[in-house]
Amino acid sequence: AGAGAGAGAGAGASASAGAAGKARFVYALHGRMNSKRRTLTYSGFRARSAGLLVCTDVAARGLDFPDIEWVVQLEAPQDPASFVHRCGRTARAGRAGSALVFLAPAEDSYVEYLRIQKVPMEETPAATEARDVLPALREAARRDRDLLEKGALAFVSFVRAYKEHQCSLIFRFADLQLGAVARGHALLRLPRMPELRQALERQQSKKAAKRERRKGDGRSGVPSLDFTAPFPELDINAVPYADKTREAQRQARLQWEREAGGGGGGGSKRDGNGSGSGSGNGNGNGNAISFLGADTDAWSGQADRKDKKR
Repeated sequence: AGAGAGAGAGAGASASAGAAGKARFVYALHGRMNSKRRTLTYSGFRARSAGLLVCTDVAARGLDFPDIEWVVQLEAPQDPASFVHRCGRTARAGRAGSALVFLAPAEDSYVEYLRIQKVPMEETPAATEARDVLPALREAARRDRDLLEKGALAFVSFVRAYKEHQCSLIFRFADLQLGAVARGHALLRLPRMPELRQALERQQSKKAAKRERRKGDGRSGVPSLDFTAPFPELDINAVPYADKTREAQRQARLQWEREAGGGGGGGSKRDGNGSGSGSGNGNGNGNAISFLGADTDAWSGQADRKDKKR
């Protein structure tokens, strides 16, 4: 079991069958849960002989989990002091334990930074037989809008946290491969967000492309974006919630918006697929997530500025 850095999405435990047929329990712990739910999750995880706790820094300190074998940090914390607290969830009271953090090649100076802080690290060879789970995740998002939106929200959260990282000299936003991050989140479409505007405009600008060839990728202060939408024929606004009650509410909301002349689809009349400047977001539930179309070249900063004026 490990305490990671990713945000969970539920209070209870879900069980999945592993390769050997044994049930593997997955718990979630994060700051948006009330005290009762957090206590139930904490007690339930402690009672298991094996399991996985996906959590935020709410579990980085102050909680005692015995016999934690692995702490996996999906990204380095904004506060370097939190790195030690996260790792401290394992190897407690004389027990053995391991901690792992994922770093991109451009972030490897973080290792030297921690060494200066008297926190030595060793490189672990990448797995050569890792299972590719992204196709299954994309297919799941294609069937359930809840997963589609959660993936987009996780992407937005990661990008904005990275941009505001306290170790900005190491974790440079300009070096972030936004397309790779989007693929890693199994996104079907890029969400509309200001942080993507400059990257999209740079991708479309021939002048910027010449400048990048002279300077080298990432040196313009704008992260690179190389993303091709899977299922390009998919109408992102037609993806339903698996929960029938939520989907009925969404459809009722979309119908109301259409009758009121608000569009409701999140896209313009050009493609109806979220790439235009329509006022609706395609969710019908007040969610702030709005998606770009499959063809990001059809989107422009000018359209985004018009949205902001509206």
